[in-house]
Amino acid sequence: MSVPDLVETLAAEGGKDLVQALVAGLVHLAGKIPALWRHAGRDTEKQMAEELELAAAKLSATGPDHDWTVMKAQLEWETRLRDLLRRYPQVKPELEDLLSELRRGLPAAVRESQNIIGNNAPAYGVMNGNMINHYHDGGRRLPDPPQEGGEPDKLP
Repeated sequence: MSVPDLVETLAAEGGKDLVQALVAGLVHLAGKIPALWRHAGRDTEKQMAEELELAAAKLSATGPDHDWTVMKAQLEWETRLRDLLRRYPQVKPELEDLLSELRRGLPAAVRESQNIIGNNAPAYGVMNGNMINHYHDGGRRLPDPPQEGGEPDKLP
């Protein structure tokens, strides 16, 4: 994986994990994130702390737009973290440590994913995360649909 890919991945994970922590009420842990901006100056660090407080307030409110608010906050923090990592790559280890701490603090239900198989058909579910599905049929040819009055092809 190249350095830009690592930055993209870490920023995406960071935005997601930070917002999950805020939604879970872990503001005291998430509150450590703005300190990463100290490299950009005290004013920027203070501004990020204010942005984090604003995000926490928005995310604590429930309503019909809550999912949209969560997604928007994740994208905003992903962008902020990506910009920070590109400008100050030396914050990478500190961000990784903070994200590990956030993940440890998250309730188990937030971190779970499940794979469910039923009726020979897989069904997948993830809460608060990304799902990437790769499928390959192993080269099998699926039967053609039956023609009028004919029988379906048999599997080879």
